[in-house]
Amino acid sequence: MRWVGAMVVLPVASLAGSVVASLLSGRRIGSFLSDPRVVDDPHALTGVLSNLGICLWASAAYASLLAGWVLRRSEAHRETSLFLLAFGTLSLVLMVDDLMLVHEGIVRDWLGLPELLPITLYMLATFACLVRFASRIRREGSLLMVIALTCFAGSVGTDVAPGPLTGLLGEWRILVEDGLKLFGITAWAGFFARASMRALGAAMADA
Repeated sequence: MRWVGAMVVLPVASLAGSVVASLLSGRRIGSFLSDPRVVDDPHALTGVLSNLGICLWASAAYASLLAGWVLRRSEAHRETSLFLLAFGTLSLVLMVDDLMLVHEGIVRDWLGLPELLPITLYMLATFACLVRFASRIRREGSLLMVIALTCFAGSVGTDVAPGPLTGLLGEWRILVEDGLKLFGITAWAGFFARASMRALGAAMADA
C-alpha cells in the first residue's frame, strides 16, 4: 500500500500544479498537458505533463530491461527475465509512441491511417503479455497493475468517445483524459520499478 500512496502523490501534485498554472496564466489547460509540438501559443511550462509521462515510461522501460538483461543467463530466474524483458520492451514502445506522436501524428496525419490501429496493436500486445505472465503479476501484487490498466482504459475511452464529457467539461475534458493517462503511467512505472528491485534482490540473495 505504501507504493500505491507514493504513486498517487506525483500525478495529483502535477495535475494540481497544471490547473493552477492555467488559471494564473489565463492559458488553456491543454497548453500544460499536451505535447509542445501541438500547442500554438507555448508557455514556459508547456508540455510539462506530457514530458513527465515520457520520463515515467522511460523509467519503467529502463528498470525492466536492465533487470531482465542482468538475469537473462540465470536458469533459476529465466521466467522473471522474460517477464521483465517483455514488459520493458512494451514500455519502450509506448514511450516512443508518446515521444514521437506515433498514433496521432505519424500514423494519423502522415500516413492517413486511423489512430485506433496502433492503439489496438498496443492493446493486443499488452493483453498477450498479461495473459502470458498472469501468475507472475499476481505474485508481484497486482493492485498497481489494475490501477494502471483501469486508468489507461478510461483515458482511451475519453479520447475516442468524448461525447458527453466534451459538452459537460469543454476544453477541460483533456484534464480527465491526460490525468487518467498520467495516473496509469505512474502506477505502471511503480509496478515495474518494484518488480525489478525485487527480482534483482532475489538474485543477489541466491548468489
